[in-house]
Amino acid sequence: MKKVMQAELCNKSGKLYANIELPATFEEMKDCLEKIHSTSEDSKVISAECLIEYDLLAEKALEPCSLYELNHFAALVENLDEVDQQRFEALTAITCKNDTVTISELINLAMNVNEIDMHYIPVLNDKELGNFYIDNEFVSQLDNLPTEKANWLLSHIDSEKVGKEMREQENGIYCGRGYAVVNEELKQLYNGNFPVPQPKNYVFRLEIAKAPIGDIPNDEHTVTLTLPANNTNIITAVKKAGASTPQECVFYEYESTIPQLEEVFYDMSDLYTLNELARKIETMKAYGDIPKYKAMLSTFDKFNLQTAVEVTEYLSEFTLECGCETPSEYAIKMLKDIDMPLKDDLLFYLSTDGYGTALMQKNGVEKTPYGMLVPFSGLTLSMQIEQNKPTMTMEMK
Repeated sequence: MKKVMQAELCNKSGKLYANIELPATFEEMKDCLEKIHSTSEDSKVISAECLIEYDLLAEKALEPCSLYELNHFAALVENLDEVDQQRFEALTAITCKNDTVTISELINLAMNVNEIDMHYIPVLNDKELGNFYIDNEFVSQLDNLPTEKANWLLSHIDSEKVGKEMREQENGIYCGRGYAVVNEELKQLYNGNFPVPQPKNYVFRLEIAKAPIGDIPNDEHTVTLTLPANNTNIITAVKKAGASTPQECVFYEYESTIPQLEEVFYDMSDLYTLNELARKIETMKAYGDIPKYKAMLSTFDKFNLQTAVEVTEYLSEFTLECGCETPSEYAIKMLKDIDMPLKDDLLFYLSTDGYGTALMQKNGVEKTPYGMLVPFSGLTLSMQIEQNKPTMTMEMK
């Protein structure tokens, strides 16, 4: 999926922000919403910018809108080729007169690109326009002249004047990266209804095939395997690929609905470990633990599949605190229920940010994109994992 826009999202209170590239899957949008502890209804896109060569917003500001609706627009743009993107950019400049533009206007423009009677040429001034019309024999005054006389006139003609005259006759305009003439009014094609990506019914998806002989890929004969799966389904997929065991297969595509797990699978020998993790994640979904699991994974700079499985064993040792986003807020929360004289005065004089940072360190609290990860034991996740590693002893002989 080619990303065409980057959007900034904020929650209802306007305190939490997150970025996302669009178009996105349901899982990618849900992940973004989890970071601001919000829903699509209680959040809004406050800004957007293009990630492709053509500025589809024509330097206009986007009015706040729904993430799902903007995602629908990005999906429409993804299907436009380069010429259509140029036409869209021109349409935006011509038809949107205000400094801001609504998502409804953008979607309607995208739907009009191949429906409206529009003439677009990638030239930037009258001289280039005149040369285009001359080179393509669109100057009608030369049609009835003998070839010799026509050639002589062409060698002496002022292409800039030709371009200016044609532009004025057509009511054309230079916009974006070219010259455009719109011969009819925009059609109202968008009625406000748009599709929302649906959640996937799996945790991982693999495209597997029998390991090729030599270096020639076997990616044209793949079989789809989604996880979690029972042993019968795994064996059936392997046999369908023409192999006897998973170890005789390779994978050509790997997809995870958990962003942090997009690069943890490397070898078909780990298929059953991946399937075990998929089952655990399905259980997490039922208990609403996915944001906490993502937060725990985000505390690692790098980790492998074995660690991803191991982390699931520590879910009950932590809580995800979504009400605190800064050390200062954590300090205030911790002091809130403490009964002491002149507490308000203390908060006034105290550097809550510095105290909160020290308190977080003492309590093993880690700030993550999903909230504060708070251990019940006072030890960070990495400390707990390290502490529980089996000790290796060497016997002296």
